[in-house]
Amino acid sequence: TTGDCSGGVCSYDYLDYDCADDGEICVAGACVAADPCAGVTCDEPPADSCAGTVARVYDTTGDCSGGVCSYDYLDYDCADDGEICVAGACVDPCAGVTCDTPPADGCSGTVARLYDTTGTCSGGVCDYTFLDYDCADDGDICVAGACVDPCDGVTCDTPPAPECAGDSVRTYNATGTCTGGVCDYGFSDYDCTTEGKVCDAGACVAVTNCGNGVIDAGEVCDGGQLNSKTCGDLGWPAGTLACATDCLSYDVSACTNVFISEYIEGSGNNKAVELYNASGHEIDLSSCTLRTSFNGGSSSQSYTPSGVLAAGATFTVCNGGSVAGLLDNCDATSAVTGFNGDDALELTCDGVVVDIFGQIGVDPGSAWTGGGVTTQERTLRRKCSITQGNTAGGAFDPSVEWDSFAQDTFDGVGAHCPGSLTIGWCKVQWPIPSFTLDATAVDIFGRVYIAGQTELTQHLYDPHAKVLAQWGFGLSTDVAGFSWVRAVGNDTGDSNNNDEYKASISKALTAGTYRYAYRFSADGGATWAYCDTDDTFAFDPSLAGTMTVTP
Repeated sequence: TTGDCSGGVCSYDYLDYDCADDGEICVAGACVAADPCAGVTCDEPPADSCAGTVARVYDTTGDCSGGVCSYDYLDYDCADDGEICVAGACVDPCAGVTCDTPPADGCSGTVARLYDTTGTCSGGVCDYTFLDYDCADDGDICVAGACVDPCDGVTCDTPPAPECAGDSVRTYNATGTCTGGVCDYGFSDYDCTTEGKVCDAGACVAVTNCGNGVIDAGEVCDGGQLNSKTCGDLGWPAGTLACATDCLSYDVSACTNVFISEYIEGSGNNKAVELYNASGHEIDLSSCTLRTSFNGGSSSQSYTPSGVLAAGATFTVCNGGSVAGLLDNCDATSAVTGFNGDDALELTCDGVVVDIFGQIGVDPGSAWTGGGVTTQERTLRRKCSITQGNTAGGAFDPSVEWDSFAQDTFDGVGAHCPGSLTIGWCKVQWPIPSFTLDATAVDIFGRVYIAGQTELTQHLYDPHAKVLAQWGFGLSTDVAGFSWVRAVGNDTGDSNNNDEYKASISKALTAGTYRYAYRFSADGGATWAYCDTDDTFAFDPSLAGTMTVTP
């Protein structure tokens, strides 16, 4: 406490003592007990914070330990109340959100979607209600979420160029009307045939070369030049195709579909064969020959009938020794009917086999049998579901195509499948209303309803010998000048109560525009019902289909 003066300055001796040696600290030059928190005030907690949606909130006053302040805190998941965590506080996610910016109105096809201008906030996201409206209900289309008239701004002043509709020149009106955004132009047809001309490239042109043996523009055929077509190409089993005298269609009058419709192998000489004309038109019988092959072909006998056989009619040739009850219904007698139950028959027309009864070259013994049907001492009649002869030959089972009657049954001679059938309606099924014929053959389908016949078997074609179907085409809408193609039943397209038929046409036609239609007969071709491409079931020539044949 007392020092020494030297040079006017006092100096004091001192003693250094480490308080830590006694576990104390030095405070104001004195060793005192150690307390690191002495004088420490814990009132500055960490800032409240967020961990995802969890808010961590600290107490404002903490505790000191070892000179360090620690603060208690509370963790709270804001999501429990549908809120979010912001700077350690739970807040409503929609707070401050204004839903006044809806999506732009839009279109889905013809449906317009219109959004409300004000939405509602949920979870911080704005949701806008909307209204869907199909513009097509008013004949409009949808553009940028608004219904507009598809004809707005459309000017119909560019009609198609004149074109051919069969033998008529079709000229379109200069101004059309817009419907659904598409311009429709009225037209008028002028029939070139009124001037003895045909239509070519939208103009009437003279046909001056018919008969020169060359197929010129506007001609389907010329003389013997048939564009490689035959009766077979047009669906007939046999015959000779010709060109019509005006060169505008094919003449199918010599195309034939004839088959054996009744076989009588009775007692004694009561023998007969009935032929049925299913061609759809009258035919010259002199083109056909009936041949009997006796005892497996050891000998044969032939007979060629003569005369014209009407459509749907029959011709019966009998044994000259038959009883009067049979002969009275015969059209001719011939030794060709000297057969027994083990002899085969073959019918040819124009040198082509169109029907076989039995099996040529085979002697079955006394008869061919099958399914309870025998060819010996019976009358056999072709089932009405058979529409064409058997040309395949091979093993013969008479029960497949023939109904059996007692020996010496003659009451059916002269009328194959008698009865009355009436066409209820018919139509061209497909393609409609037009198609293009190029290098690929095209199938054309037609349908017919005949009460009591076409509804016999649902979804299956119900054939009948008196029901005939033909598809025709020509250079005008006059069906009298059409070329007709024989159509056959089509099981795969049959409907509930109507039957579908199919005809085929290949490329071998002169380039140009043709009209087409179907026709059906329920009486073997004596009369016909004509069909167009619509569903009114009444023939309208203007609704005939249009076939374009490419060059």
